[in-house]
Amino acid sequence: IATAQPPGGMSYPVTSKLYVPLIN
Repeated sequence: IATAQPPGGMSYPVTSKLYVPLIN
């Protein structure tokens, strides 16, 4: 599990090559 910083300023957890928006 790694963290990517896509254009937008939100953290997207990367798992299994799948980008899922972190909503909490």
